[in-house]
Amino acid sequence: MIYREASKELFIHRSTLEYRIERVEEILNVDLNHADMRFELMMAYKLYNLFDFDRSELAKR
Repeated sequence: MIYREASKELFIHRSTLEYRIERVEEILNVDLNHADMRFELMMAYKLYNLFDFDRSELAKR
């Protein structure tokens, strides 16, 4: 990933961006260097928003 350009767009320091990406990888137990994993995460996020899941409704089940 090109951290320098992305960090400028996000108005954060490059090392902050690197740290946050590392944390996401640790928490989700994924490697974001693989395009197929990034695609799967993107699709999961889009489906989550498409179906407008409500966590409070899921907790009631």
